[in-house]
Amino acid sequence: MLFLLLLRLFSLVYFYFLRFFVHHRSKYQMIFQQQGLIFKFVKKGDIFIHTFCGGKLLRRLGISPSDVIGKTLHDFLPKSVADKKIEHYQEAWKGKTLYYEAEIDGISYLTSLCPIKKHGKVVEVIGFAIDITERKTMEKAIICAKEKAEKANQAQSELISRMSHELRTPLNGILGFAQLLEMDDSLNSQQREFVQEILSGARHLLNLVNEMSDVSRIETGKLKLNYDMIRPGSIIDETIKLIQPLADKRKIKIVNQVQLDEYYVYIDSTRFRQILLNLLDNAVKYNRDNGIVTITGRTEGGMIYIHIRDSGIGIPKDEYEKIFEPFYRIKGTGVDGTGIGLAFVKQLIQLMGGTIGVKSQLGEGSDFWFSLPAIKGDYSSDRLVSGNIRQSR
Repeated sequence: MLFLLLLRLFSLVYFYFLRFFVHHRSKYQMIFQQQGLIFKFVKKGDIFIHTFCGGKLLRRLGISPSDVIGKTLHDFLPKSVADKKIEHYQEAWKGKTLYYEAEIDGISYLTSLCPIKKHGKVVEVIGFAIDITERKTMEKAIICAKEKAEKANQAQSELISRMSHELRTPLNGILGFAQLLEMDDSLNSQQREFVQEILSGARHLLNLVNEMSDVSRIETGKLKLNYDMIRPGSIIDETIKLIQPLADKRKIKIVNQVQLDEYYVYIDSTRFRQILLNLLDNAVKYNRDNGIVTITGRTEGGMIYIHIRDSGIGIPKDEYEKIFEPFYRIKGTGVDGTGIGLAFVKQLIQLMGGTIGVKSQLGEGSDFWFSLPAIKGDYSSDRLVSGNIRQSR
């Protein structure tokens, strides 16, 4: 909608330009007429009489100056249109400068009414109008395109939600039977390896389905968060334990330097764990063998900031924003993925009142950080209601 606002701003600037030249109207009258429409009116008794009118826009409306000069609005306009314009005329005669849009026979225009005073009393009103038909057509096209895009996104989200539901049931069945097979003592080493491959693939696919479903629910406003007051440090410790086996396979060291024991965050703990798992998983996957992942924390302005730094391949600066878009993946990494994780993480963090960002150096690693509203020390129900945390939601 920024484009529409800029168009409107341009129109207002144009009219301020016209007002600047009101006192020089005789000199610049020809310019105004060529650009749009200029007219003047006075009030005689209870009637507004036009004393001047001319311009290109007047011809487009199919009206000649002789139809206007010395006439009232009802003399050359339909009653419904004239009645509305009289309301504007009356406001201008009270000393108010007006800007309004109108349309006649499919031609849209923007009008400014500028009262001229002598000795503190309005003696005349000068009006300017410009043709904005093209602008209005562009606005309608933009709005129509926006509505179509929103409908398409809604349909996509609903389709993903239905597909996720249909896929989850058979996947759970596959996982269940594979887990039973894994417990069978009669399997030889090769058969057990095959079963473990089935389990690994099914778990990965189920996680993907769940993430897609969550993204869909966020976009449609159906994802519910269960808020609770927690210390972030405990969940960070738990998450590191979950990701440690993956790091150990590549001899990647995870260093936890977070010291936020005095702080609480009012968040959904399950979703917080998902955020950490996604970011730590990426920090390990995109790292180098024998690399390091460092987790640090800081506070600023009523927020806690968690940084997860890796010593991996790094991210080009022009892709900092793109990596948070759904299904976007950095090319040439050789790492498997769907491009959903970071988009999901960003949406979750924003839902809980925080922000996320990244800084990176190619060949040296990346620093992913996110913030969440926090409160220091003990808390009470009163502070939850009136404090910064509740206000940030």
